[in-house]
Amino acid sequence: MDDFSWGSDANQFNPYRFLPKSLHCLAMRLMEERITHPEKYLDEGKPTPPELEDPSLFHYAIFSDNVIAASGVVNSAMKNQKESWKNVLHVVTDKMNLGAMQVMFKMRD
Repeated sequence: MDDFSWGSDANQFNPYRFLPKSLHCLAMRLMEERITHPEKYLDEGKPTPPELEDPSLFHYAIFSDNVIAASGVVNSAMKNQKESWKNVLHVVTDKMNLGAMQVMFKMRD
């Protein structure tokens, strides 16, 4: 087996080279939307929806820092449930992707 060198072959192991540029930059585009229109994404003063704490519903947590993956999981889970209104999905992410996730899910409402 040949030794790996970080020369010109380094790009072959870059996972982002397989993603279209539009998907790679999605989080940045979502953050641009949030910065451009901050009034759309303010949650201050709004009451917490009662569904978030209702023990009679089924609660699921999704841990992800990938905006596209989290969106796909939520979309698939809701479309494939007979009684989707009984399910609450909580998306947990890191600080860097929080704003992009909030924009993604608010745009889909």
